[in-house]
Amino acid sequence: MPVKIPICWDKSNVGKAISLKAKLDEKQTHYFLACHSPMEHIQDVRAKRVLSEEDLYQKIMGSGQRDLQAVVYGDPGTGKSHLIHWLKLRCDSDLQSETLSDIVPVLIERRSGSLKDALEQMIDQLGQKFEKYLDPVRKAIERISESTARQLLANQLSVELGPGWTDRGREPLPRLLRELGQACRAKGFGGW
Repeated sequence: MPVKIPICWDKSNVGKAISLKAKLDEKQTHYFLACHSPMEHIQDVRAKRVLSEEDLYQKIMGSGQRDLQAVVYGDPGTGKSHLIHWLKLRCDSDLQSETLSDIVPVLIERRSGSLKDALEQMIDQLGQKFEKYLDPVRKAIERISESTARQLLANQLSVELGPGWTDRGREPLPRLLRELGQACRAKGFGGW
């Protein structure tokens, strides 16, 4: 005999809990963690080894190196955003428990794709503690056009990945990224 089980949640709330895009804010963290399943098969391309989420977090945050950069890439729908959100929550947890200090994690989400939106997200997350540093940025955001902001960003990236990189005595960029600074100056790539 079939038994009908009553639904214990409101169907109108499905969109808040389940989405094609990973979500993370204080109101939705519990949804995120409730549906989180540890990611497997994370590849460290340089070290040629497989990492767990925790291994990746420790490699990034436990290294003691504050200028560490990581690129997360993969096919659409493989969980890149989910992994990044998990790393942010993991960092927040360590800050709350005081296992980690002297760091302010900022997560810039892909919303409108504009530089202005990214800067506004950064300012919102850094908050009052950095107000004196952020006020000039906030004022600049109000005055600058999107096209000027894009051009300035491309120019600054070009300098930072070119002469600025070597001026700071860093190891050469990986072969696939060595021409990235020059590409930022190119009309097509720089405009993109």
